[in-house]
Amino acid sequence: MSQIEVSIATEASDEVVDAFSRLIPQLSTTASAPDRQVISEIISAPSNTVLLARDSSDGARIVGMLTLVMFRIPTSASK
Repeated sequence: MSQIEVSIATEASDEVVDAFSRLIPQLSTTASAPDRQVISEIISAPSNTVLLARDSSDGARIVGMLTLVMFRIPTSASK
């Protein structure tokens, strides 16, 4: 049975750069995968959180990712 573990990316390691290269083409046939510098900037941006999904039955290989971006909007209720 496959088990997925989710963690937060903290650096643009070789593994993370490789995962971007493998996964981006699944989202778009025209977008190219970002390079290590861009991935590092995405991960380190204070408003971003990059989540990594790893399949424990596949040697903890990264099988998915999500970039969560948080920002204020003019209709927020906070004062």
